[in-house]
Amino acid sequence: MRLIRTAALIGLLFGCYVLGEIAANALGQTTPGTNAQQVASLKDTLEKGLKARRPLEFEFIDHVAELTTQGKLPLDVVLSTFQWARPKKPAPFPYFQRAMQIRAAKLGVDLE
Repeated sequence: MRLIRTAALIGLLFGCYVLGEIAANALGQTTPGTNAQQVASLKDTLEKGLKARRPLEFEFIDHVAELTTQGKLPLDVVLSTFQWARPKKPAPFPYFQRAMQIRAAKLGVDLE
């Protein structure tokens, strides 16, 4: 239920079609009739949406995307944290990073 609620909220930002493609791509799935190269990956979505600029920011996002692909971090946790952090000004990345560290720690995953 939480994943559906998160998907609906993020769907408002990206459009339902793109969100489904992001989730499928993040899970290593493909949707019939789509070109996988045109679909933004979770990593790309986080980098662009969080306005990552520094190498440490890209490394953190890469690590989060990798843990999500491995199933150690739930996709709905990553996407809901992304949605929460995205409107933060002037840069959303620090908010995302800290919130992910806190939420991952509660799940027993170390992101620090």
